[in-house]
Amino acid sequence: MARRRFDLEPGEAIVEEWVAAIPNRGGKTAKYGGNLVLTTHRLIWEAIRLPPGLDQVSGSMLGEDLLQGVPLERVTGVRADEERHALLHITTVDGERTLLIGASKWTPVWSPKHRVARDGAVARLLAAIR
Repeated sequence: MARRRFDLEPGEAIVEEWVAAIPNRGGKTAKYGGNLVLTTHRLIWEAIRLPPGLDQVSGSMLGEDLLQGVPLERVTGVRADEERHALLHITTVDGERTLLIGASKWTPVWSPKHRVARDGAVARLLAAIR
């Protein structure tokens, strides 16, 4: 198993994770790949396949909060994008972040499976912040 780019806090556990990327400007393709990790305490975006340090640069596009982990009590909303089938919007007390949620790293960009994965993530995340 690959080493995580974050440490869990005492008593914290990973609940679920999704393939999640920072979208390009148009929101159709990924600029940087990663995973969205839901823990018992936080929501974290974890870069993959980037050397340490460069993941910090790519993650800064999301703001330090999601890269370091947003405490769940600071997440105020999660919603699916109405126009793009894979975009997920996460609202925190510090602003909104947008990610592409994928069914897998290998699923073609046009696949309807991404919408299913994204909608599942929305439902699970909403349950976690309520």
